[in-house]
Amino acid sequence: MKVITQLIQHFWQRRDLSVEQAAYLVDQGFVRAGDLDGFAMPPEVEIPVATAPAVPPPDEFEELEAELVEETAAARRGRGKPKGEVLSEKDLVSRVDAVLAERADALAAVRAWAGHYGRVPDWTVAVAAVRKAPAAAFEAGLVDGLRKTWITLADLWAAFDAEPLHAVIDDPAPHGPVVRAYRLLLDAGQPVPLRHGFLLKHPTLQAARGLAHAHRRLLAGLVGLFDRHPKLLAAALGRAAPPVPFWALVLVYNARRVPLYGIVRPALEYGPLAMPAAGVWRPAWSAALRMDPPAVTRLLVACYADAGERDDRDPLRCTFQIVCPRTWRVPAAV
Repeated sequence: MKVITQLIQHFWQRRDLSVEQAAYLVDQGFVRAGDLDGFAMPPEVEIPVATAPAVPPPDEFEELEAELVEETAAARRGRGKPKGEVLSEKDLVSRVDAVLAERADALAAVRAWAGHYGRVPDWTVAVAAVRKAPAAAFEAGLVDGLRKTWITLADLWAAFDAEPLHAVIDDPAPHGPVVRAYRLLLDAGQPVPLRHGFLLKHPTLQAARGLAHAHRRLLAGLVGLFDRHPKLLAAALGRAAPPVPFWALVLVYNARRVPLYGIVRPALEYGPLAMPAAGVWRPAWSAALRMDPPAVTRLLVACYADAGERDDRDPLRCTFQIVCPRTWRVPAAV
């Protein structure tokens, strides 16, 4: 399976792609509609066409390869056996509790900072305050917090990062109604359907949904810094910034470059950058797709325009060089 197809499937499962974005990628031949669980092609797609050439649809040999891979996997599992464990509510709560325990220090830092938005007796109230704050008020609090060093980007990301919350149902890959309901619970852009709302009786899972909302708010806030407070953003990235938000912002920067494939401008930027580890690259794309969906979708198409010709073991190589603003510092461990 092509690298680009695997990435798109991942983004679709995470709800990082809208139906329109997914339809655009299907129309461009980067993924088949049947590869995206629950996807249905809408009547019209209005995302601008990317300038990069699209990958041709998979040929008969790729279809055969996919079938053989699936048959081999099925044989190893045992054809009459389920593909993974059926996750219980108790086990899910236990897994999410472990994720929250690992970020206790960051959540405590967020609680102290979130006093900007009102009284916050504990971190769950702090997360709710962040989620409910109007966009302008959240950005003002973010600017003040970073400028006066009440909070760091590292603490904000560690507290709100939704990727570990998703990962609790990734490896090993369980299935069942609890998994389906949990995926919908983490889709902060949509209300939880009534028949899947049974998980919300657990305070731990309520907190997970609140963090997913706060993560989206943080991504929007970082775009606000990118647009209106570039010097403050550069300073925040220089204070031991986590790799994922740094690379997400780099992708947004490259997606907005005019022209997209322009040469490096030494007075303003540097590059090409050495790509980060695969464990950073994929969540960075997920975050960037949330930050600027149209531009980053076009960048994704352009970056993997030759995905049909490359070695699938090389998921990081882009068809053109990735550059960075000169005022941003690449994190040391990427």
